[in-house]
Amino acid sequence: MGDGQPEYRITNRLLRSALLGISDVLGDQALKVVLREAGLEGIGLPPDNDEPSITFAEYAALDAAVRRLYGPRAAGVLRRVGASVFQYNLHDQALILRLLAQSIKALPERQRVKLLLQQMAKGIVENTIPRQEAWVEDDGDVLAFCLRPCGLCTGRQSEEPLGDFLVGSIQAAVKWAVGRNLDIVETRCMARGDDHGRVEVRLR
Repeated sequence: MGDGQPEYRITNRLLRSALLGISDVLGDQALKVVLREAGLEGIGLPPDNDEPSITFAEYAALDAAVRRLYGPRAAGVLRRVGASVFQYNLHDQALILRLLAQSIKALPERQRVKLLLQQMAKGIVENTIPRQEAWVEDDGDVLAFCLRPCGLCTGRQSEEPLGDFLVGSIQAAVKWAVGRNLDIVETRCMARGDDHGRVEVRLR
C-alpha cells in the first residue's frame, strides 16, 4: 500500500469458505464468471489452511464483481453467500468444539449472541495477515460487531454500506444461536468514510 500501511491478506481458509459460499448460492459456472469479472480467474479452490492468500483489495474485488453482475439483487445474493459461509464454518470442527466447550446453548439469549459475535471476531482476526482488528461492543439492547480495516471496503467508496456479506453471516449465526431472527443493521462502513465497520444486532 502506498500510504505506509501493511498490505493485508486473508488466509486460504477464509478465501476457501468465501468461494464455496459463492458456488453454493450461485453455482460453479457463476463462480467462474465472478472470478473473471474480479480479475481473479486464475484462482482455484485453496487448501484449508492459514497460509496467506489474496489481498484485501482482491477480496473486495470479489464483492464488487457480484454487485456489478447482479445489480439490484446483489445485496440479497451477498447475504445468502454470507449465510452459506457461516454454515461451512459451523462444520469446521474447531469452531464447533469452541462453542460447545462454553455451553453456548445453555446460556441466556443475550449472552449467546455476545459469545457468538466474540467467536466470529476472533475467527476474523485469526484469518487475516497481519491481523486486523475485530471486536464486539456492548450497548445494552444492542450488541455490535466491529472491524478495522475492512477487507470488503478496501479501495472502494460508496454512499451505501457494503457489508451485506458480513451481515448475512451474522444473521445466520445469530439465528443458529438463538433459534430466531433478530434485527441486524449495518450502521458504519469504511467505504462511506467511517472509521470502522459496524454491524448491530438489536435485541429488542
